[in-house]
Amino acid sequence: HMTQHVLGGTACTGTTAHSSSSSSSSSQAGTASSDGSSVSTSDGQIGSLMHGTVVGIDCEWKPYDKGNAANPVALLQIATQTDVFLVDLLAICQQQQPSDADIEQQHSGDTSYSNSSTDNSKGGRSGIVRDAPVQQCSAAEAALGNFLLAMLSSGDVIKVGFGLPADLVRLQQSYPHLACFNPSAVAAAGVRNPSPAGAAPLTRHIDLPQLSRTALPSIHKHNTSLSLSRLVAAVLGKPLDKSQQTSNWEQRPLSHAQ
Repeated sequence: HMTQHVLGGTACTGTTAHSSSSSSSSSQAGTASSDGSSVSTSDGQIGSLMHGTVVGIDCEWKPYDKGNAANPVALLQIATQTDVFLVDLLAICQQQQPSDADIEQQHSGDTSYSNSSTDNSKGGRSGIVRDAPVQQCSAAEAALGNFLLAMLSSGDVIKVGFGLPADLVRLQQSYPHLACFNPSAVAAAGVRNPSPAGAAPLTRHIDLPQLSRTALPSIHKHNTSLSLSRLVAAVLGKPLDKSQQTSNWEQRPLSHAQ
C-alpha cells in the first residue's frame, strides 16, 4: 500500500489512483517549512525524509524537439517505501522564458551534477542556464529550495534514481533561482563540498544504471544502453510500463495513466 500526496497544485484527476501492483490513496498538500527540514501535508509531514532513510527521486517534463528550448520540469516525484510525493512544480515555481543565449548554452553540457547528457528518450538537449538573473522567490519556492538543499546534501538520506544527475541538471536548468542551486544560499547553509558550480552536492547517491553494471553485469553484455524497463524486468521478472514517459506532463490534471 502506497499513500500518494500532491504538493502545490491539483496535479491528479481524482482522490484515488491505482497501479498494477497496489492501490494508492491521494491527498492534496500544503507547503514546506522555512528551513527546509520538512514539508507539511494534510496527512502529516515528510520530515522523516531527513533522518536516515532511502528516497527515490524522478523528474518528468513535456517532451520537446531537439534544437528548441527545453520545457521546464513539470513534476518532481519523491518516494519512500510507504509514501509518494508528487510536487507540482508548474504550480509552485516561477517560469523563466529562455533567451537565445540560454538555448545555445544547452549545447555545452555545462552542468553542476554531471558531464553526461540527459535522457534523450525525453527529448531535447542537456545543460543548465548559467548566470541566470536573480529572482525573488515566493514563500513556497523558498521552502521547496531549502528542503531540496537539505535533502540533496544530507549524509543521512540515500538518494536513488535512474539517471538522477541528469534529472537534477534539468531541474536546475528549469529553476536556477531555487536555493539548492544558488551558490550564496548553499554557502550560507554551511554545506560542505558544493558542486563545481556552487549548487548543493548530491551526496550518498545510488545511480541504478551504474549499480547494475556491478550487480547484474549480464544485462550489459549485448547492449551499451540500459532502460529502466529492462532493469526492472531483470530484477522483478516483469517489465515496467513506460508508455506514459513521453506524454504531456504539463497537462493538468494528470491522467490516471500518468
